[in-house]
Amino acid sequence: MELIIQIPKEITAKNTITLDKNILSITGVLGTEEITFTNDFNIQVEQIIRIKSIKKAFPKSLKGTFRALLNQAFTGVTLGFRKQLQLVGVGFKANVENNVLVLKIGLSHLVKVPVPSNIEIKCPKPTVITLKGTNLQELTNLSAKIRHLKVPEPYKGKGILHRYEKIKLKSGKKN
Repeated sequence: MELIIQIPKEITAKNTITLDKNILSITGVLGTEEITFTNDFNIQVEQIIRIKSIKKAFPKSLKGTFRALLNQAFTGVTLGFRKQLQLVGVGFKANVENNVLVLKIGLSHLVKVPVPSNIEIKCPKPTVITLKGTNLQELTNLSAKIRHLKVPEPYKGKGILHRYEKIKLKSGKKN
């Protein structure tokens, strides 16, 4: 059993695909992404990518995972990914200094978050944080880490939210 993934010609014209042992590297306009496979799989790259299991049967659970990882890698190096966070609260502000995100989120001190070199971060407004990168997994992890610093609370809705996220507010104390 094998997994066959057809690569569109538009993608191969912009990207180069190389295989070194079990590391599949995809290089595009925005950078390079690498996908590492275990030794249980034999990989061939042509106009199509063939992934064969050395064992008898190809695990069905991994077919969707491999397809999604390859799709994310191709999308990341051609278009890139973007996440936006919004700070909601009186006096909440963010700015970037030397690839370090500095947050003022109602604590007695400033919170500093180091940003990996492969992720670009901007603050177009003091209450909006924009993250851009080629690796969706790292981008999502960083945005979750930032959001976790001040999770939106359900009574006033203050905190760090994903852009266009709606918080269902609870009613307060009733007399």
